[in-house]
Amino acid sequence: MREIVRVNFLALHLHGQRLARKAVEVAFAERLIAVWQDDGPTSHAAIVSIDRFFEVFSSFLVEPDEVWLRPLLLRLQAGDEPIALQTAAIAAYRMTHGVEPEVKAWQVTRDELVANSQRRRGAQ
Repeated sequence: MREIVRVNFLALHLHGQRLARKAVEVAFAERLIAVWQDDGPTSHAAIVSIDRFFEVFSSFLVEPDEVWLRPLLLRLQAGDEPIALQTAAIAAYRMTHGVEPEVKAWQVTRDELVANSQRRRGAQ
């Protein structure tokens, strides 16, 4: 049986209307991105590495959040210290939206966390 771990993600980007929404949520310490899309009758979600996010899902970022979030995610991808980036993201979100970002818990397998950590070490 695979061990499931709850990982907290900051809900930093949501755009679109009720039947055409896309979101980006970030777990800075784990360097994971959760993306989801709701097109009305169906919804889809994925948890991906920071590298995979930029390969496949970077189009989910649009203004006004793209202006401050994309540079932070690029720094996260480059290996910058994640807690400092998380603090900067919370401050930028608060400045843009006037409130703190919501924290959402996603379920991730322990195997996915280990594999992502190993990929990051191999990339550095």
